[in-house]
Amino acid sequence: MNLRASREIRGDPPPCQAYRVGHFWQELFSAGSMVVPSLYLIMAVDFAKQLPLKMLTVATVVHCLASASYHCQCAYYTTDPRWDHLKSPFRTADMCLIHVCMFTYCYAVSPGLWYLPALAFATNGFCMLLLLYRRLHSIPGSKADSYRVIACILLYTSAMLWRGDFSSYAGVMASYGLGGYFWTRNEKLGHWGHGLFHLMLVPCTYCVVRSATFQVE
Repeated sequence: MNLRASREIRGDPPPCQAYRVGHFWQELFSAGSMVVPSLYLIMAVDFAKQLPLKMLTVATVVHCLASASYHCQCAYYTTDPRWDHLKSPFRTADMCLIHVCMFTYCYAVSPGLWYLPALAFATNGFCMLLLLYRRLHSIPGSKADSYRVIACILLYTSAMLWRGDFSSYAGVMASYGLGGYFWTRNEKLGHWGHGLFHLMLVPCTYCVVRSATFQVE
């Protein structure tokens, strides 16, 4: 038996040279930047008014806790070559709560369009169940998880188009577009791109709130 095999059986850590280059501060930046959209909503939303706005704010804040915890975990294990972020339970919680946000956003921007929130509930619920199933069966996450989120984004924003709220729709799409640019070029940006993507959620949430109040003006 070679030294590597015996070390793995004993559970010993790999030698120093096997550790990968970490991105500790970038992950902490991603955790911190995730807080900003929640802080904006807490300051901007009048909790004495619409229930949908309360729902989307609570969902966003709870998701923030899961996402920040996930990125802090990534920061902690950033130099461990055995760490697989796709197997993290915090990632599962992060992705599931994104789908909760997608439903509450759809509900907020779909007044009078009961079928869109119903469809969003079914679609996002299915995505959450799939994530939980994979987690319970120790199946790692995949890029398909993000693709399903994109589909749910297109679903909830379709309500803005249906209601003729084109300016809010354009703002949301521009925010996601620029944020997606940072996200897809995360490695080229020294792993700072993910945190920059989080910051682009601030103008996105602004447009969602504006669209949610569009029908009462």
